[in-house]
Amino acid sequence: MPLDEKANDMIHWQTRLVTKNSGTMVQTLRNGRSSFVSPGITTIPGKELGFQKGVLVRDPDGYVMALIEQ
Repeated sequence: MPLDEKANDMIHWQTRLVTKNSGTMVQTLRNGRSSFVSPGITTIPGKELGFQKGVLVRDPDGYVMALIEQ
C-alpha cells in the first residue's frame, strides 16, 4: 500500500474489527509501534454508523483497519 493512500482513494480497502475496549487496544497497538491513520480514538455522535468510538490503524501490510467499539 502506498503510504500516501487516503480513505477516498480508489485503492483504499478497510477491514472493521469490533473491540470491547478501544482504549486498551489502542495502547497495545501504540506499544507495538503500529502505524495510525487517525491521531486517536474518535467518538461518533449518534448511532447511524452502528458504533460509538473508532480509530484507524494500518496492518503490517499497510491496509487500513477500523477498530470500533459499540
